[in-house]
Amino acid sequence: MRDFFHVNTGSITKNSNKAIAGIGIVLMLPCLLCFISLFFDFRQLYDNGFTLTRLLIIAGCVVLWMISSFIIYVFAKIKIRRQSRFTYFELQQNNAILSRYAGSVRNYGKRTIVRQLYVIPFDKVSITAKNGNIIFKGTIRKYEGDSEYLGYHIKRGELKFDNWWYDNNGFTELKSLILPHNFDKQKFILRCCKAAQNRSIRIAEKRQAAKLALQTAEKKNAKLPKRLQYKKPVKRVYTEIPTFDRKW
Repeated sequence: MRDFFHVNTGSITKNSNKAIAGIGIVLMLPCLLCFISLFFDFRQLYDNGFTLTRLLIIAGCVVLWMISSFIIYVFAKIKIRRQSRFTYFELQQNNAILSRYAGSVRNYGKRTIVRQLYVIPFDKVSITAKNGNIIFKGTIRKYEGDSEYLGYHIKRGELKFDNWWYDNNGFTELKSLILPHNFDKQKFILRCCKAAQNRSIRIAEKRQAAKLALQTAEKKNAKLPKRLQYKKPVKRVYTEIPTFDRKW
């Protein structure tokens, strides 16, 4: 079973290639007309201005296509890099976490990455599949904002934000969520989600059983005479760090 899934950025490359090809086709038409006029309009060949104009149009279209292709390529690479870093699906002990790249803004001259973060608790959602989509239904928390503020860590299976304020604030509740299609192998992801949810339920049941057993033992212990009651050993606390440097 896998716990972390990267987004597939192949669609970005495919769309950028289509855009480059589309611009090339559009700019090819005036070039083609210029070539036809140069080869078949023999009566105008003695006119240097006629020939120069056609050649300038062809060169301008080629240069424009090269510049636009380079710009599209650069933007596609930037988007792929950001999608790969900020868009992922993660399975933790008690939660599934979906992170999505939501663009960038410039604040005070600094580029800020905007991210959407969905926290999906296993004990509050149902996981189903319909028409090839993985659907989570229940209580889901959605955060959106500066990616740096949405950093988190896992402590004893629970998600804790680095910025503690987000633990209980700054989110909106959703009743359903569909996993985006740009995550490959949806059937495999569904099996992993089911396995992670069952694992979370088993861990919660074991903890609850251990808690009940402890409460039962405490109740039995309380009914015994004081001299027979179990007492926790007292931890020795040192007021000074032991050292071999004796100076008293």
